[in-house]
Amino acid sequence: MADVWSRWAWVVYLSAFCILLQATGMSTVLRFDRQAIDGGAGWLLYSGNLVHFDWMHLLRNLAGVALIQGLFGPLLQGWRWWLVLSICSLGVGLGLYFFMPQLGWYVGLSGAVFGAFAVGTMLELQQSRKFALLLFVLVFGRLLYEFTIGAMPGAESSGMTVVVEAHLYGSLTGLLLGALLLWLRIKNRSASDGCFY
Repeated sequence: MADVWSRWAWVVYLSAFCILLQATGMSTVLRFDRQAIDGGAGWLLYSGNLVHFDWMHLLRNLAGVALIQGLFGPLLQGWRWWLVLSICSLGVGLGLYFFMPQLGWYVGLSGAVFGAFAVGTMLELQQSRKFALLLFVLVFGRLLYEFTIGAMPGAESSGMTVVVEAHLYGSLTGLLLGALLLWLRIKNRSASDGCFY
C-alpha cells in the first residue's frame, strides 16, 4: 500500500492543489494574462497552467495527469513527474507569450499534460519501441487533427475555446526534455557498464 501511495502521491497532491485553486476562484488571479505579464507578473507564465475555465475543464486535465501516472509512472519517481509538468507548463507559457501575441489570456494544464506524455513516450523507447511509436502516432495524430480540423469533439466547455497551440508548445517542450532525459539515461548506463564513447 505504501508503494502505491508513493507512486500516486504526486497526482493526489497536484489534484488537491488545483481543486483548491478552482474552489477559491483563483482562475482570474493566476491565469496567463498578457497585460499583467508585460507589467512584470512573470509567474503567470507558469501559474496559468494550474487554474481552469470550469470544473469540467479541470476534471478532464486531472484525468490526463492520472493517465500519465498510469502509463508511465514507473519510468520516473513521482516528484520528478511534478518537475516534468512544471517544466512543460513553463514551456507552454513561454510559447504562448512569444509566438501568440494575439492571445490575451489562457488557463489549463492540458498543454503540460501533452508535454509530460511526450516525455513518457521518449522514455518508453527504452522499454518498448513499438509501444512508444504507437504513442507517438496517437499524440501527433491528435495534434494534426486539432490543427487541421479543430478541437476534439467535447473538448470545449460552454464559452471556452481550446488553444491548440498550447498542446503543441507543451509537446515540443516534452520532446526536448524527454530527449535530454533519455540521453542522460543512456550515458549513465554506458558509463556504469564501462563503455565510453
